[in-house]
Amino acid sequence: MKSIAIDFETANESRASPCAMGLAWIERGEIVRREYRLIKPKEMRFGVYESRVHGLSALDVKDAAEFPEVISEFLPDIQGGLLLAHNAQFDVEVLCATLAAYNVPIPRFSYLCSQRIATLVWPDHGSFKLSSLGLKLGIEFNHHHASDDAHVCARIVLAAANDLGISEVLDIPGRISLQVGFVDDIGVVACKGLSVRSAPSSQYSKLLSDFTRDAQAHRASRGFQFVVAGSNGNFYNVTEVQKGQFDLSCECMGWKTGRRCRHIHALLYGEIDDLASDNSDDVERLREKVESLGGVPELYRDWTPSPRAKRMKTVSVTKTSPMALQVSVGSDALTTTFPLNAVIAGKTVVFTGSLINFTRAEAKASAQLVGAKVTTKVSEQTDYVVAGEDAGSRLIMARNLGVAVLTEDEWLTLIERT
Repeated sequence: MKSIAIDFETANESRASPCAMGLAWIERGEIVRREYRLIKPKEMRFGVYESRVHGLSALDVKDAAEFPEVISEFLPDIQGGLLLAHNAQFDVEVLCATLAAYNVPIPRFSYLCSQRIATLVWPDHGSFKLSSLGLKLGIEFNHHHASDDAHVCARIVLAAANDLGISEVLDIPGRISLQVGFVDDIGVVACKGLSVRSAPSSQYSKLLSDFTRDAQAHRASRGFQFVVAGSNGNFYNVTEVQKGQFDLSCECMGWKTGRRCRHIHALLYGEIDDLASDNSDDVERLREKVESLGGVPELYRDWTPSPRAKRMKTVSVTKTSPMALQVSVGSDALTTTFPLNAVIAGKTVVFTGSLINFTRAEAKASAQLVGAKVTTKVSEQTDYVVAGEDAGSRLIMARNLGVAVLTEDEWLTLIERT
């Protein structure tokens, strides 16, 4: 049975959002191997608190592989092995929840919590945080770096085994009345201390079906969630209010004190200059929802929060004949008729990534002007995907389906054809 210390850092509050993973293998009382991987989360959204803790952002993981590809290298060792983690319930749930989110089978394994071990081996130490125990053992490390945390976890377990006078990690539970945690075909059983009178329990703290149900519920109910940069250097979460009438809330003081929030104002009008989370496609989805509900809420229609915040002009497009469109920009009375592009007319286009030449709304308008249909999902019916910088899952999907992928310059060349 392989013994592997493991540590995850998550991008946001969801257990199924690992953005980094560290591992350390133990053999014959020594650490023999260390690995570190960055992970691109399924939902590319980094929470304010989480980023402050581990220092990672969407920019750090934009080129990383997603979890199924990353974990596949290590699943053979995890299956039937012994995992070690500090506050192990968290890391075990991250592993199981993320596999469930991708519909990947959850392996069966045992696990031990180095925090539980430390409390039983050194009960008088005081603090059992990883940083405090690392200091006790004289280990200098970068706390909340997944590789360092996994390494320190392994060192704690080895130090505990040495103080107990044993050489094998597997022998620790029997010496300190500790129940080994495990994941079996039904669910997760916790690693916990046993009293003199109590016997090992098979009570499940989480069922495997719960992970699958939670993943499905999250996909079905997830509202809009963004991270935005403030002018003072802070970052704020903008989330959809899930009760009653559709609304957004922000953590900034402007929203808390008077709901005069420039961040929400910008998102409602499709501006992404201050968007720190890598989900600009959700801004377009937000615009579509707002339009379906009758337009921007009255509170944000005429308020301009600062001179630098540009209110984007709305573009309306009306088909006036089989080969022409009538376009109105903002409140201007002037309308112009554009001929349809014979190459693009009737085609389905998806824009993805950060666009340089135009905003997402302007890109959509450029397609509509030449008769194309713009959607946000890539499918076999998609004709073109226009990929800007940092294009993610939509670009991968397009390539897998054989959809034509264009750069912005190629798109502009194409729509200028007569």
